[in-house]
Amino acid sequence: MNRKLRHPFQVGHAWWNYYCAHADKIRPVVVDNLIKLFSCGTSALGFASWRCQKAGCTHTKRICFTCHSRSCPSCGKKATERWVAKQRTVLPITKWQHITFTFPREFWPLFELNRALLTHLSRLAAKVILDFCQPKNLLPGLFTALHTHGRALNWHPHVHLSVTCGGLDDNAEKWKKITFSGKTLMKQWRYQIITLLRQQWDTLQLPPELSQTLTRPGQREQFLDFHYQRHWNIDLAKPTDNAQQTLNYLGRYLKKPPVSLSRLEHYNGQEVTYRYLSHKTREQEKLNLSMDEFIQRFISHIPDKHFRMVRYYGFLAPRRRTTLLPIIDALLGQEKEKTVNITYAAMLKRLSRIDPHECILCGSRLVLSGITSGLPWHQLMLHHESLAKMKGI
Repeated sequence: MNRKLRHPFQVGHAWWNYYCAHADKIRPVVVDNLIKLFSCGTSALGFASWRCQKAGCTHTKRICFTCHSRSCPSCGKKATERWVAKQRTVLPITKWQHITFTFPREFWPLFELNRALLTHLSRLAAKVILDFCQPKNLLPGLFTALHTHGRALNWHPHVHLSVTCGGLDDNAEKWKKITFSGKTLMKQWRYQIITLLRQQWDTLQLPPELSQTLTRPGQREQFLDFHYQRHWNIDLAKPTDNAQQTLNYLGRYLKKPPVSLSRLEHYNGQEVTYRYLSHKTREQEKLNLSMDEFIQRFISHIPDKHFRMVRYYGFLAPRRRTTLLPIIDALLGQEKEKTVNITYAAMLKRLSRIDPHECILCGSRLVLSGITSGLPWHQLMLHHESLAKMKGI
């Protein structure tokens, strides 16, 4: 089976049929990402030409450029490793705690129809932590990652947050430890989300299940008050000695599409069979979706252009880290790792033990002999149909 993620979208012209039926409702950023996905690794994006440096050897090689789209698993793998490697050179080596902030499923459709609300979630999760630390005169370091999907590709917005189990005092002279209370964090998170919805409600587009039920005066407040009285699930993982475990976990989702290629068991242009680990049963389950439903779920998780999935706060905030991180390193008595440059050649050699710069005929080194540019973006857009139908351009 072709394991490229673009293949399910192209078989039976599934994406093109979906696009023609729903073009007026599809966000432009979705079309951009699908065109990139279809053209990734093809000559449409240009290529580098290589030749063997040994005299008399005639071997040449062409390596096509990639798309750098978050929806592309191949490009996402490289972006993930680069992100993880960079964080190792920044984050202090100390105890970290991973916290997952969720909210009732009745609110999920509101955030899907009103994607602007997503911009507030990371900030509010960070505010909960910083407000908890403020009375203790302590500034922690934290970063957040917004996820919009559950394991079955369903729409399930939630925030993953990692925070140091300690921080700087007000004078930036001491490193103080802290223990977080799940009950307190839950109450503050609940308050922040309900307050956000109260403030934004009059500007929101309501899903049918709410617009048809909240019709009389006062029902909106009753709806919000009811959920404000509920218990919300906030998951506090056990602290770890460093942030590596969290980095590895988040890296699997941040720079790559929400669907794993290894979990696509069947597709034929009409339906898809997808395997996932169920939260409820803790067992592998299979989900059969029509192609339209699969595409709808997939594209709903493509973030808007320039949307930042990862954000940094506390002493990791961009305006603070340059000054405070050297102080923290000195207080903790540690030296950071040097930045490692992650390259395509190094990744391929490590994963498959194949050196892409080695001549397959004589074993000598390949040298770059030329660069061929790809199509400009405005021209690539004109080939949307051809790319979606797997036709050459």
